[in-house]
Amino acid sequence: MKSRAFKLFPLLLVGALLMRFESYAHAPLQHPARGVIQSIDQTNRTFALVEAKTNRVFVWKSYTRFRRGWHKASPEMLYPGQTVKLWYRREIGQLVAYEIRWSETQTNKTVSQSVRDNASQSVSPAAMNAAPQEKRGATRK
Repeated sequence: MKSRAFKLFPLLLVGALLMRFESYAHAPLQHPARGVIQSIDQTNRTFALVEAKTNRVFVWKSYTRFRRGWHKASPEMLYPGQTVKLWYRREIGQLVAYEIRWSETQTNKTVSQSVRDNASQSVSPAAMNAAPQEKRGATRK
């Protein structure tokens, strides 16, 4: 019995040493945040978010997803004063936005509000027609 155990022990030891041990790091956790955009810098791909207790600056990267409602959007559609919800990760001293969402109804309200503001300004019909004529004349040169 002892001789059989001594014969199997080296085989088990070699098998354990040859076995692969795989280890990998988990993806960083995502954290939610909700607030109002205070400022946007398109060149540096950053925006400042005003939250209930803090103001933080976030960065977006090429893999950041922008969603208006359930539809894809672009970073150019963001504007200061817009309420957004986002998920972010901490990466090397930065807060990197992974996904940014805002509602369509809020966008529609702000667009309709700006249309009303523009309509309230008195513009003569001659002034409205003058700009397109200048544009047409400039393209014919």
